[in-house]
Amino acid sequence: MVAEGGSHASRPSLGRWTVTPSVSVRIPPCVSVPELGRVAQKCEALGYTGVWFPDSQLLWRDPYLAAAQALLQTSSLTVGIAVSTVATRHVSVVAGLHRTLAELAPDRFRLGLGTGSSATGTVGLPQSRTAEVRAAVEAIRRLGAGESHDFGVGPVRQVGNVPISGLYLAATGPRNLALAGELADGVLMLNGADQAALQASLRAVEAGESRRPVGLRPLRRTVTSFCLPTVAPERDARRLKPLCVAMAQQLGGGSALASAGVRVSDEPPSRPVYPDLVHAEDWDSAVEAVDHLVSDEDALVFARRFCFFGGLDEIRQQLRSLRDCGISEVMLQHVGSFQIPFEWLEQCAELNDDARRG
Repeated sequence: MVAEGGSHASRPSLGRWTVTPSVSVRIPPCVSVPELGRVAQKCEALGYTGVWFPDSQLLWRDPYLAAAQALLQTSSLTVGIAVSTVATRHVSVVAGLHRTLAELAPDRFRLGLGTGSSATGTVGLPQSRTAEVRAAVEAIRRLGAGESHDFGVGPVRQVGNVPISGLYLAATGPRNLALAGELADGVLMLNGADQAALQASLRAVEAGESRRPVGLRPLRRTVTSFCLPTVAPERDARRLKPLCVAMAQQLGGGSALASAGVRVSDEPPSRPVYPDLVHAEDWDSAVEAVDHLVSDEDALVFARRFCFFGGLDEIRQQLRSLRDCGISEVMLQHVGSFQIPFEWLEQCAELNDDARRG
């Protein structure tokens, strides 16, 4: 399979899968758009395959404007949205944004859709259901192909359409994972680095692939997980406690944690965390607020099992373990959502050298 984004197109492959997952990074659009363009340039210079901007209207700058700036200031970097939801943006608006950015940089823009998280939670909207996500994907594909679609007022079409490519679905549950396998160009698997969870996700994706229409490109599989390189694991695992508690109390991962021997209290944090534990505005305060809910020992188990964690050699080994799972890309996330992690980007850049060597 030919990789997206030109500069990595010569990477060796086995069948439809990339031998070594390429490495991209999630960058919160927490600074001005011009600065985000410069951050994208830095990511390209450091050897990352791509950047992904999250979409949450109250927390960050608009990711589509950030993506446009990033595409204009780079030449080979893929740029994606991870992820938008049609619960806050009408599907016709999302289709128009996709058309515009795909036209700006053919084959380098990627649109991720999901059910909603902070974008919906901060304004009290329900997350999209699987049927709504399916309808959105089908509508975007029809509009992108120049076909008519009926939103309830009669057939309409998109003027000046651009063929759809790079349409990803982000998912954790089996129904949405199967939907990605059936209809998307790529799947963003949000279950983290845990091998058991990954295998379960892949089974759901493959079930959907059995219904995949003829003519769609082979599905690209992307794993996204928090990444914390450290030379002091026992000390720094504590930094991941908000994620561990969120997984247990809010994200439906309590059984997975329990099976790994990680115990999390069901008591609330000692103080409110805005807007939520995963996207805490003050990460240090969030760590303190949940410190009593999970022990340091269990936090270390969580870090090693569910995140890319430890020394760079340990993280390299985690990435290598994904080779035989058909994973084409790994999207690394840093802890914290309101600062650009320049030092972290420099640290993790060494993983790109490993990926390029195969």
